[in-house]
Amino acid sequence: MTLKSNPVTTLSAEQTSELRGLWNMVGNMAEPSKDRLVKLKLSRNCAFLTKRQLYMIAVTMALAGIIPIPDWLHDILDAKHE
Repeated sequence: MTLKSNPVTTLSAEQTSELRGLWNMVGNMAEPSKDRLVKLKLSRNCAFLTKRQLYMIAVTMALAGIIPIPDWLHDILDAKHE
């Protein structure tokens, strides 16, 4: 996936909470530095994540194969940004 820009997405509190719970299940599969970064980002009530960070999270979840990627995350990653 090649991104020309790396827009920041603000997740809702519900999305952040859901993603935090999912990441707690698969974060150990990521590099330690990436795991710490995601945990730090998801520690906020409404997380601010770049599209690249969201893509890395989705890829880690897909590689784990044990949990479905939320539809709203697919929608964010599929959205076209100007």
